[in-house]
Amino acid sequence: GNAQEVKWDGMSCILRRSRLNVRSCSVMWNTYLCRSNVLGHCWKKYRLYCTDFSHINADGKASMVDVGQKEFSNRTAIAFARVDLGEVVYNKLTRNVNDKESLCSAKGDVLTVALIAGIQAAKQTHNLIPLCHPIPIDDVQINFKLIPESYSVSIHAKASTSAAKTGVEMEALTAASVAALTIYDMCKAVSKGIRIERIQLLEKTGGKSGRFKSAE
Repeated sequence: GNAQEVKWDGMSCILRRSRLNVRSCSVMWNTYLCRSNVLGHCWKKYRLYCTDFSHINADGKASMVDVGQKEFSNRTAIAFARVDLGEVVYNKLTRNVNDKESLCSAKGDVLTVALIAGIQAAKQTHNLIPLCHPIPIDDVQINFKLIPESYSVSIHAKASTSAAKTGVEMEALTAASVAALTIYDMCKAVSKGIRIERIQLLEKTGGKSGRFKSAE
């Protein structure tokens, strides 16, 4: 016929008398081999890099960390988040409030609702973050501070446990994040431009890696 299909290792070249000759197909095949070698080299380097991440195995696939052989220890973590409300929202929330550490919106006491939401979220971290282990949390403390100079609210969330084989960093980060999101939800009717910034781990203790403290 006018066409013949030739297969080399999964690559098909269609040889057509009027469009593609054997030489051009050979060039395509050499290009394919070159790209395959490059990809193979990159994959080997990728597998090497993956070993640095506890939740990625040597094949580059997601993997839950086996904590069965780890020791129980006291662990704590402190996370931070900031909610930039903006001048209009901040002034509306504090206009009729005598307590300088409170914010009230049409939905009610903003910080009380955010506090409850943050604590609930910390206890549900393993249901929100797929590869997190369920941890028996002893305590979750969330503190808010109003910053009138920048029309913002800072959030410090601390999680602690005395009976876990892995850290509570994600619990603290989740608490701070959801508390910040709750503040946004309580205030979004006034402004959609509220920003949540600087979600970060400030400090952690316990475990094999010991103590960590952020430079900021």
